[in-house]
Amino acid sequence: SRPPDCHDEGQILLMPIQSQFFDLRERNGVAPNPHHHTMDYLFTLEPRPVPQLVESAVALLMAEHTLLRSRFRGEGTCWAQWAERPGGEVPFQVYDLSKTEDPQAAIEALAAELRRSLHLTDGPLVRFALLQMGKGGADPLADRLFVTVHHLIADGVSMQLLFADFLAVYRQLQRVGEADLPPSTTSVREY
Repeated sequence: SRPPDCHDEGQILLMPIQSQFFDLRERNGVAPNPHHHTMDYLFTLEPRPVPQLVESAVALLMAEHTLLRSRFRGEGTCWAQWAERPGGEVPFQVYDLSKTEDPQAAIEALAAELRRSLHLTDGPLVRFALLQMGKGGADPLADRLFVTVHHLIADGVSMQLLFADFLAVYRQLQRVGEADLPPSTTSVREY
């Protein structure tokens, strides 16, 4: 279990890449909507995922990974980052797409909606959605977990670590009904 003081909250200094994001937006004038600079992931969990366990795994990740609770406020090039207190709303929803005639179109429309729901100041900056497709296993219509995350709080490498933590927690919940992550190495505040 991680010590309680690892649950960072409050103001966090911007990382260089985050500062660059806001600087470039300001220098380039009109820029795409800053709230929707996202990365999307879609994967299958085996066996068929249990929504309550997925939600519990997401809640634990939100508590343990400070940047997932990040918010940003400011204007121009003067922006600040802060982390919400752990234990807030879990950005997880279940969507039943089993009766959809065109599953791919439904997934794309839902992904666009979830991307649009991310907001730098109001949050959240990550959303998890269990897409119930009505089939399981290796079937192309197996249930999927969709994740959209703002690039200000994650990149491809950090998402690999996050997914590893998610799977570890989810598997623990499946096996024993409770889960724990290994001790934190470096908090974002220390970094």
